[in-house]
Amino acid sequence: MLALGLEDSMVGTAYLDDEIYEPLQAAYDKVPVLSDQYPTKEQVIDAGADFLYAGWKSGFGEKGVGTPEELEELGIHTYLHTASNMTKPTLEDIFTDIRHIAEIFRVEDRGEAYIEQMTKDVEEVQAKLPKDRENLRVLVFDSGEKDVFTAGQNFMNELVTIAGGQNIFGDVESGWTTVSKEDAVDRNPEVVVIIDYGETTAEQKINFLKNDPALKEMEAVKNDRFVILPLSAASEGVRAAEAIQILAKGFYPENF
Repeated sequence: MLALGLEDSMVGTAYLDDEIYEPLQAAYDKVPVLSDQYPTKEQVIDAGADFLYAGWKSGFGEKGVGTPEELEELGIHTYLHTASNMTKPTLEDIFTDIRHIAEIFRVEDRGEAYIEQMTKDVEEVQAKLPKDRENLRVLVFDSGEKDVFTAGQNFMNELVTIAGGQNIFGDVESGWTTVSKEDAVDRNPEVVVIIDYGETTAEQKINFLKNDPALKEMEAVKNDRFVILPLSAASEGVRAAEAIQILAKGFYPENF
């Protein structure tokens, strides 16, 4: 919504789990923060909201604000971000969500302009990729000490592929998934993408990989090949083109 210039239509926001994208910081600062995590129904009602937009199913789950049906009875319409709640989401699915929000708030021209710019940015990145490349083997590392929490067929799989990589766990038919360290080592990634968020810093995650008896044997770790990607860029949203650029530069720095 901020990317579409809709901050004046927002009576509140909640559950910030990553730093705000710098170009949108000024717009974000205009929006009241209702809660550090999910707001209560009372907070939403007191804010005067008549529309609630959730990025994840949990927003409308038991620990969330309430079900869509409950909220509709209170006169609050709902929208669940489609792309972040499906397997194998694509850029087109992101564009669909942008169009839906733009249509709801009657700023269709802004939505199409944003999609056009994202498409152009992605095409410019892809034009710089090596033409005769063999896609790099990539491990997406979210977290994990005993096992590895990584990307299966979620949006990171799409981002890595578009950026000229091959997600080594792209054959796993789930979104985020847990795999063994041994499996990660056997598939031997050439690059590790670090998802950056929360209390554990990207540098701490890298240090863990370098010191883990098993994972330090991966080619990517031996060669110190890490790409750091903010969680909000890794998610199914308006930073997708930027994410692809970050990944491509990390995969093929000599081409950028």
